[in-house]
Amino acid sequence: MTQDNKIYFMHFRQETHKGGFTVAYRKVPDDGYHLPRIEFTIARCHEGENFNRRIGRAVSSGRLLKGKDVITIRDVGEKEDIRDMICRRKEIQDANFMMKYGLTIQGPVYIGI
Repeated sequence: MTQDNKIYFMHFRQETHKGGFTVAYRKVPDDGYHLPRIEFTIARCHEGENFNRRIGRAVSSGRLLKGKDVITIRDVGEKEDIRDMICRRKEIQDANFMMKYGLTIQGPVYIGI
């Protein structure tokens, strides 16, 4: 795996440590056929279970590497904030999902991380 395809993670949880989700993402460079893009997956922890970053990383990165449930953001510029772009996606912003986990957004930073 090249440095360009390195997998990064974001973890979101409530202060109670019950429930939450982990996002695994990577930037995929221009390969001559496709423009640069961001690929990410989400691994959710049940609201009744203790949130565990290690498990979240394992599940979300496994999905990303297998191509399962991958969400793509296309045509990404070099100077764009990748984490902010992912956090503002509909899949993350869904009001019911956010309320379910008691998370809110304030500017580009999530409260409850």
